Amino acid sequence: MKIRDIDIRKQLHIEIALEHHDDPSTKIIDELGLCRGQVRVDIAAVNGKFYGYEIKSPQDTLVRLPKQAEVYSQIFDYMTLIMHESFYQKSLEIIPDWWGITIANFKNNQLILEEVKTRQENKSINPLALVELIWKDEAIEMLKQKDAHKGYINKSRPIIWSRLCEVYDIEDLKTAVRNILKTRHYREFVQQ
Repeated sequence: MKIRDIDIRKQLHIEIALEHHDDPSTKIIDELGLCRGQVRVDIAAVNGKFYGYEIKSPQDTLVRLPKQAEVYSQIFDYMTLIMHESFYQKSLEIIPDWWGITIANFKNNQLILEEVKTRQENKSINPLALVELIWKDEAIEMLKQKDAHKGYINKSRPIIWSRLCEVYDIEDLKTAVRNILKTRHYREFVQQ
């Protein structure tokens, strides 16, 4: 059987929901734009941590993976590449060591996602890349919480984002951004 992106995505949604079933605050987001829209991650899951999942079906190539790896590695606490086994060796040359790898294959006419490399926690989140995920009004509210908004309300987003990085330490910044992402409304994934 032919493995399609949609098949992997459906199964991945199920497995993410199972993995995080004990945390009802977990939000699963499809096609989340990152770094001002430079790239989109296929699926993100956010709760107390920020998880990214990039899908490479057999119809894909790895041409965009270097740029994706660069951006994802600035933002996600954990990252997993889900792919067809034909990409395995080449992907090892592209992705950071801390990423996990899952192979998608059909076994007995059922799609199986098999973890072959366990993901590790990313220790080098870029605060600026992280705050670029939030909208201007959300950023202003964060500044207000630190009483650091005076003189910034009418500034451009890049200036406001820089100010956030000055007044929040990285752990508080990660928590605040995750909480904001969990409260937004996203287009629901429609299984076809």
